[in-house]
Amino acid sequence: MAISNDINVLVPPTYYPSGYVFLQADNSGATDSAPAIQRALDNFSNVYLPAGIYLLNSPLYITRDNSKLYGAGCGATTLTTGSSTNSIISITNTTYNFFTLHDLTINRNTTPPAGSGANGINIASIAQCLIYNVYVVKHDIAFNLGRVSWGVIQNCIAVKCASDGFFMQNSIYSNEIQWILINTISEANKGYGYHVKSVPLNGHISGDPAFITLNPWIQPYTFNNTLGGIFIDGSAADINEFSLLGGYIGEDGGNAITLNSRGLNNTLTDVNIQVAGGSPTGPRDSNGALIVPKLDGYGILLKENIDVRITGCTINQCYASGIALAGTSLLNRVMITGCRIVNNNFLINTDFTHSLAQTFSGIEISGGTCIITGCCIGDDHNNPINQPATQYYGVKTYDGSKTTVVGCDLLGNVNTPILILNNASRMVISGNTGFISKNSGTATIPAFSSQVVVTHFLLVTPVFVLVTPTSNLGNLTYYVNQIDATTFIIHTSASVGSSPINFSWVAFSQIND
Repeated sequence: MAISNDINVLVPPTYYPSGYVFLQADNSGATDSAPAIQRALDNFSNVYLPAGIYLLNSPLYITRDNSKLYGAGCGATTLTTGSSTNSIISITNTTYNFFTLHDLTINRNTTPPAGSGANGINIASIAQCLIYNVYVVKHDIAFNLGRVSWGVIQNCIAVKCASDGFFMQNSIYSNEIQWILINTISEANKGYGYHVKSVPLNGHISGDPAFITLNPWIQPYTFNNTLGGIFIDGSAADINEFSLLGGYIGEDGGNAITLNSRGLNNTLTDVNIQVAGGSPTGPRDSNGALIVPKLDGYGILLKENIDVRITGCTINQCYASGIALAGTSLLNRVMITGCRIVNNNFLINTDFTHSLAQTFSGIEISGGTCIITGCCIGDDHNNPINQPATQYYGVKTYDGSKTTVVGCDLLGNVNTPILILNNASRMVISGNTGFISKNSGTATIPAFSSQVVVTHFLLVTPVFVLVTPTSNLGNLTYYVNQIDATTFIIHTSASVGSSPINFSWVAFSQIND
């Protein structure tokens, strides 16, 4: 009789060759089931674990192509261990073609130390992989993911790990870590919710690209991870095409998203980012008070990246700036379009009230080139509790020549909507609400005086003021000086006598409008 490729680990096959000892698994959690399940994985393609608790005193190794391990559902079938050093499921062979894992809970009795290698799922390398409906809790890393040509992780949860929830890293021989994430959650981990870290491609095949390309992440969720929500670190080898679509990145201890890919074509679309660096549900001291965040707390921190597009995102109530550009020569072509960046610079106090954190901005640009269009950067006009504005500046840039702000709502910031520290005359600012880049009016030097102070209402120091007399000056001359962020003064060379002198004026905060 033909031997089936399917097995239920509680029912030993009657058709197996004579003399073969099959160890029946124990689903009560009382005795070690690892030998029985491993024997099944070694000899069958499809291994089913009925509902129950399976104690594992050693890891389960995937040893065949086209293997599938599955249970009766999350919460119904549980793999567990008391070990503080072993992973639960491990793939170490680089030649296997396909592995499927679904409908399981993978946990351990106590969370192991960070860096112990006691991971939930440990995949060094595989050609294709599909993981769905898996709940992984209390490990060093929940999903420790290496090289894959094509991999999908869907409807999976990583919770309460000593390090990261999801960690991805290439090998020195391969640039493939092409995992697609769909509807995943990473919560209450001591590291990052999601962490990609490249290693140098020292051993890759000559002629292959010496950079790493990621596949899209769709609707990821993070919550209350100590170091931050998402960290993409391409410092050892460039990471291209990081694409994040949708999801909620919120209430994590550090930055919501830190992007240091050093690569091309990074996109963040329709992501909801909240309360970076200041979780009200975050760590507390022995008296129960919230621990003040010691990390940055930016909504999005951009370091070294080439071509970043941030579209349709909401960034709200972060401890530091909503978006910060902090790169050097490699940070270029950042486009921020259609985003709500409101009420950042937001400090949650221990009694759950809030105050201004420091003097952080909606968008802060200390390096790189940036085009900002169609964004709301200020307070939340629709907030039902009418909370006061917190963002100190709407946009703060250290080099106006590398910054463009067009068609934005800049109302409701604590201080000036746009602060330009250098090259103000070369910055493009046009068509914004809440920031006037050009204003005009009239002024009169009264009789028997030689000057008039004019308020220009630009909120920043004009780079150019044009004054034209509309009355006869006679032999008098005129000039303008003492131009600041509020006023300028029109002078005549002597007293105007008994007849006032009228002027028209135009003031420009920059000359590109």
